[in-house]
Amino acid sequence: MPILIPTKPQFSRLIFIKRKKDVDVRKTSIKFQKNEIAIVYESAPTSAVVGFYKITNVIKGSPEAIWIRFRANVCISRIQFFTYFNGKKWAYAIRIKDPTLFEKKVSLGKLRDICRFRNAPQNFRYLTYSSLRRIFEEASQPDFMRYFKRHPNKDKHLIMKSGTLNAYFKKDF
Repeated sequence: MPILIPTKPQFSRLIFIKRKKDVDVRKTSIKFQKNEIAIVYESAPTSAVVGFYKITNVIKGSPEAIWIRFRANVCISRIQFFTYFNGKKWAYAIRIKDPTLFEKKVSLGKLRDICRFRNAPQNFRYLTYSSLRRIFEEASQPDFMRYFKRHPNKDKHLIMKSGTLNAYFKKDF
């Protein structure tokens, strides 16, 4: 199931522009399938969806074990890392692949309309495939279907309201 992940602007830049951050750390686990899509919501002052990436793996471990294994990939200091995980038994490292900036940002207001959120996301949220399709369309990402070629879930919401997507769906699935 695709997810929406809020990220601070400085980390978003490290993921999408500088391409230095290929692991994101979280306090809570996520359910995912290999190459699942993560939509990135950049928090204030941007307050918009800016891009997406594929999740290749989620590794669970103690904060100490995650730090030792991924300290070069998380792009934060040791103090920041252990302050973030203070009092937590587990840490989760999300492996990032193929980060892609959208052609056009999707504002918080539009995201609320699409996903029916009341507030800005503070933690990750699961998305329906229908919402995912609408986010890609709002972001002027016309070729989004290529990211679903090997996806096992052939959700019918993906093909609604678009003859082009419908034709692509039939061809590749």
